[in-house]
Amino acid sequence: MRTSLLHPLLFALAGCLGGDTAAELCDDDYDNDGDGLVDCEDDDCSDDAACTGVDGEAENTEETCSDGIDNDGDGHIDCDDWDCDVTEVCSQENTDAACSDGIDNDDNGYTDCGDWACSYNHDLGVCPHEWTEAECTDGEDNNENGWTDCDDYSCSGTKACGGAPEYTDTACSDEIDNDNDGYVDCNDFDCAYTTSVTVCD
Repeated sequence: MRTSLLHPLLFALAGCLGGDTAAELCDDDYDNDGDGLVDCEDDDCSDDAACTGVDGEAENTEETCSDGIDNDGDGHIDCDDWDCDVTEVCSQENTDAACSDGIDNDDNGYTDCGDWACSYNHDLGVCPHEWTEAECTDGEDNNENGWTDCDDYSCSGTKACGGAPEYTDTACSDEIDNDNDGYVDCNDFDCAYTTSVTVCD
């Protein structure tokens, strides 16, 4: 008889001592388990798809680059993810003015033409480049990166070097490595960083 009364009493006491036993829901903007941490800030959510990006969602839109989640699961969140450099919320270094002001406008550790958002952007004119037929056949290191003409990956999109341009909406959505640099469409920096390319947003 004593044993049967002791079990419910111990079970009730354990519930009181254990505190809130609610599980943390990882995508409701609420601290479900009462530990002071909300959603992806809570270690209980570290393996949840809402926080890990295991669903393979791209992280390159205004929404996914400002939601506090590593949507693509690459270990980088929002503006710390290079894929987000193409978004307005993250890229503040994608104009001629911003690429020549001596300031690291997007806080990524690279300034002006040393930042790929400037140097790979085919719409800008302030950074030295090497991607036209003339520049890729003149024997000069036009973009000052130590490589000349067809030895420079920037020239891979020219006929002279056996490729085709890959910095237009058409070329950046055709599932072809047009410039033969090993990167296709939006995975190619020429597509990702050229402001006028809209298919990679």
